[in-house]
Amino acid sequence: MTDVQEQAENFTAPKLARLERLCGRFPVLSSENRQDYEELLISLLEHHTPRNFLGERLVKYLADEEWEIGRYKRHKVLLMERRFRARLAFQAYREKATQQDKAALATKLAEQPPGQLILPEEALEGVIADIDAMLKRPAQELEHARARRADAGSRKRAYERVGRRQREARRSGACACTL
Repeated sequence: MTDVQEQAENFTAPKLARLERLCGRFPVLSSENRQDYEELLISLLEHHTPRNFLGERLVKYLADEEWEIGRYKRHKVLLMERRFRARLAFQAYREKATQQDKAALATKLAEQPPGQLILPEEALEGVIADIDAMLKRPAQELEHARARRADAGSRKRAYERVGRRQREARRSGACACTL
């Protein structure tokens, strides 16, 4: 590390502590990296070089807004990814249930003696019981289908909320850009 870098670190550490003490905690969640936020704030402070505390406060406000915009973008991606993963899990569940039903049918057919003629009434004999069993099965599949339909509307509203927050953050952050 060069002397200039050490001087910059010695200068910025007290400045960061002062900004946090006077302006409130940095908007970093426990799942986020505080050093990344501090790096963003230091970069903005170095770029804008505020001459007084008001300028420093505006730069901190800009860093806060920029940080939150990044968070909204990350959460938007996570939301889409979570929905996609849930849909894949449901499809895997459906595929497994279908394979189990096919295996049960194959086992049932294998148990019948070969060459025996099956009358239509006999072939449909177990169908009513199977349908009753499906209707009495826990409503997990049905709930998933309903949730997906209902989720389409809530997903749209969630994307709209995230987009609105991003626009608000950009608008409020835009005024802090001019120091």
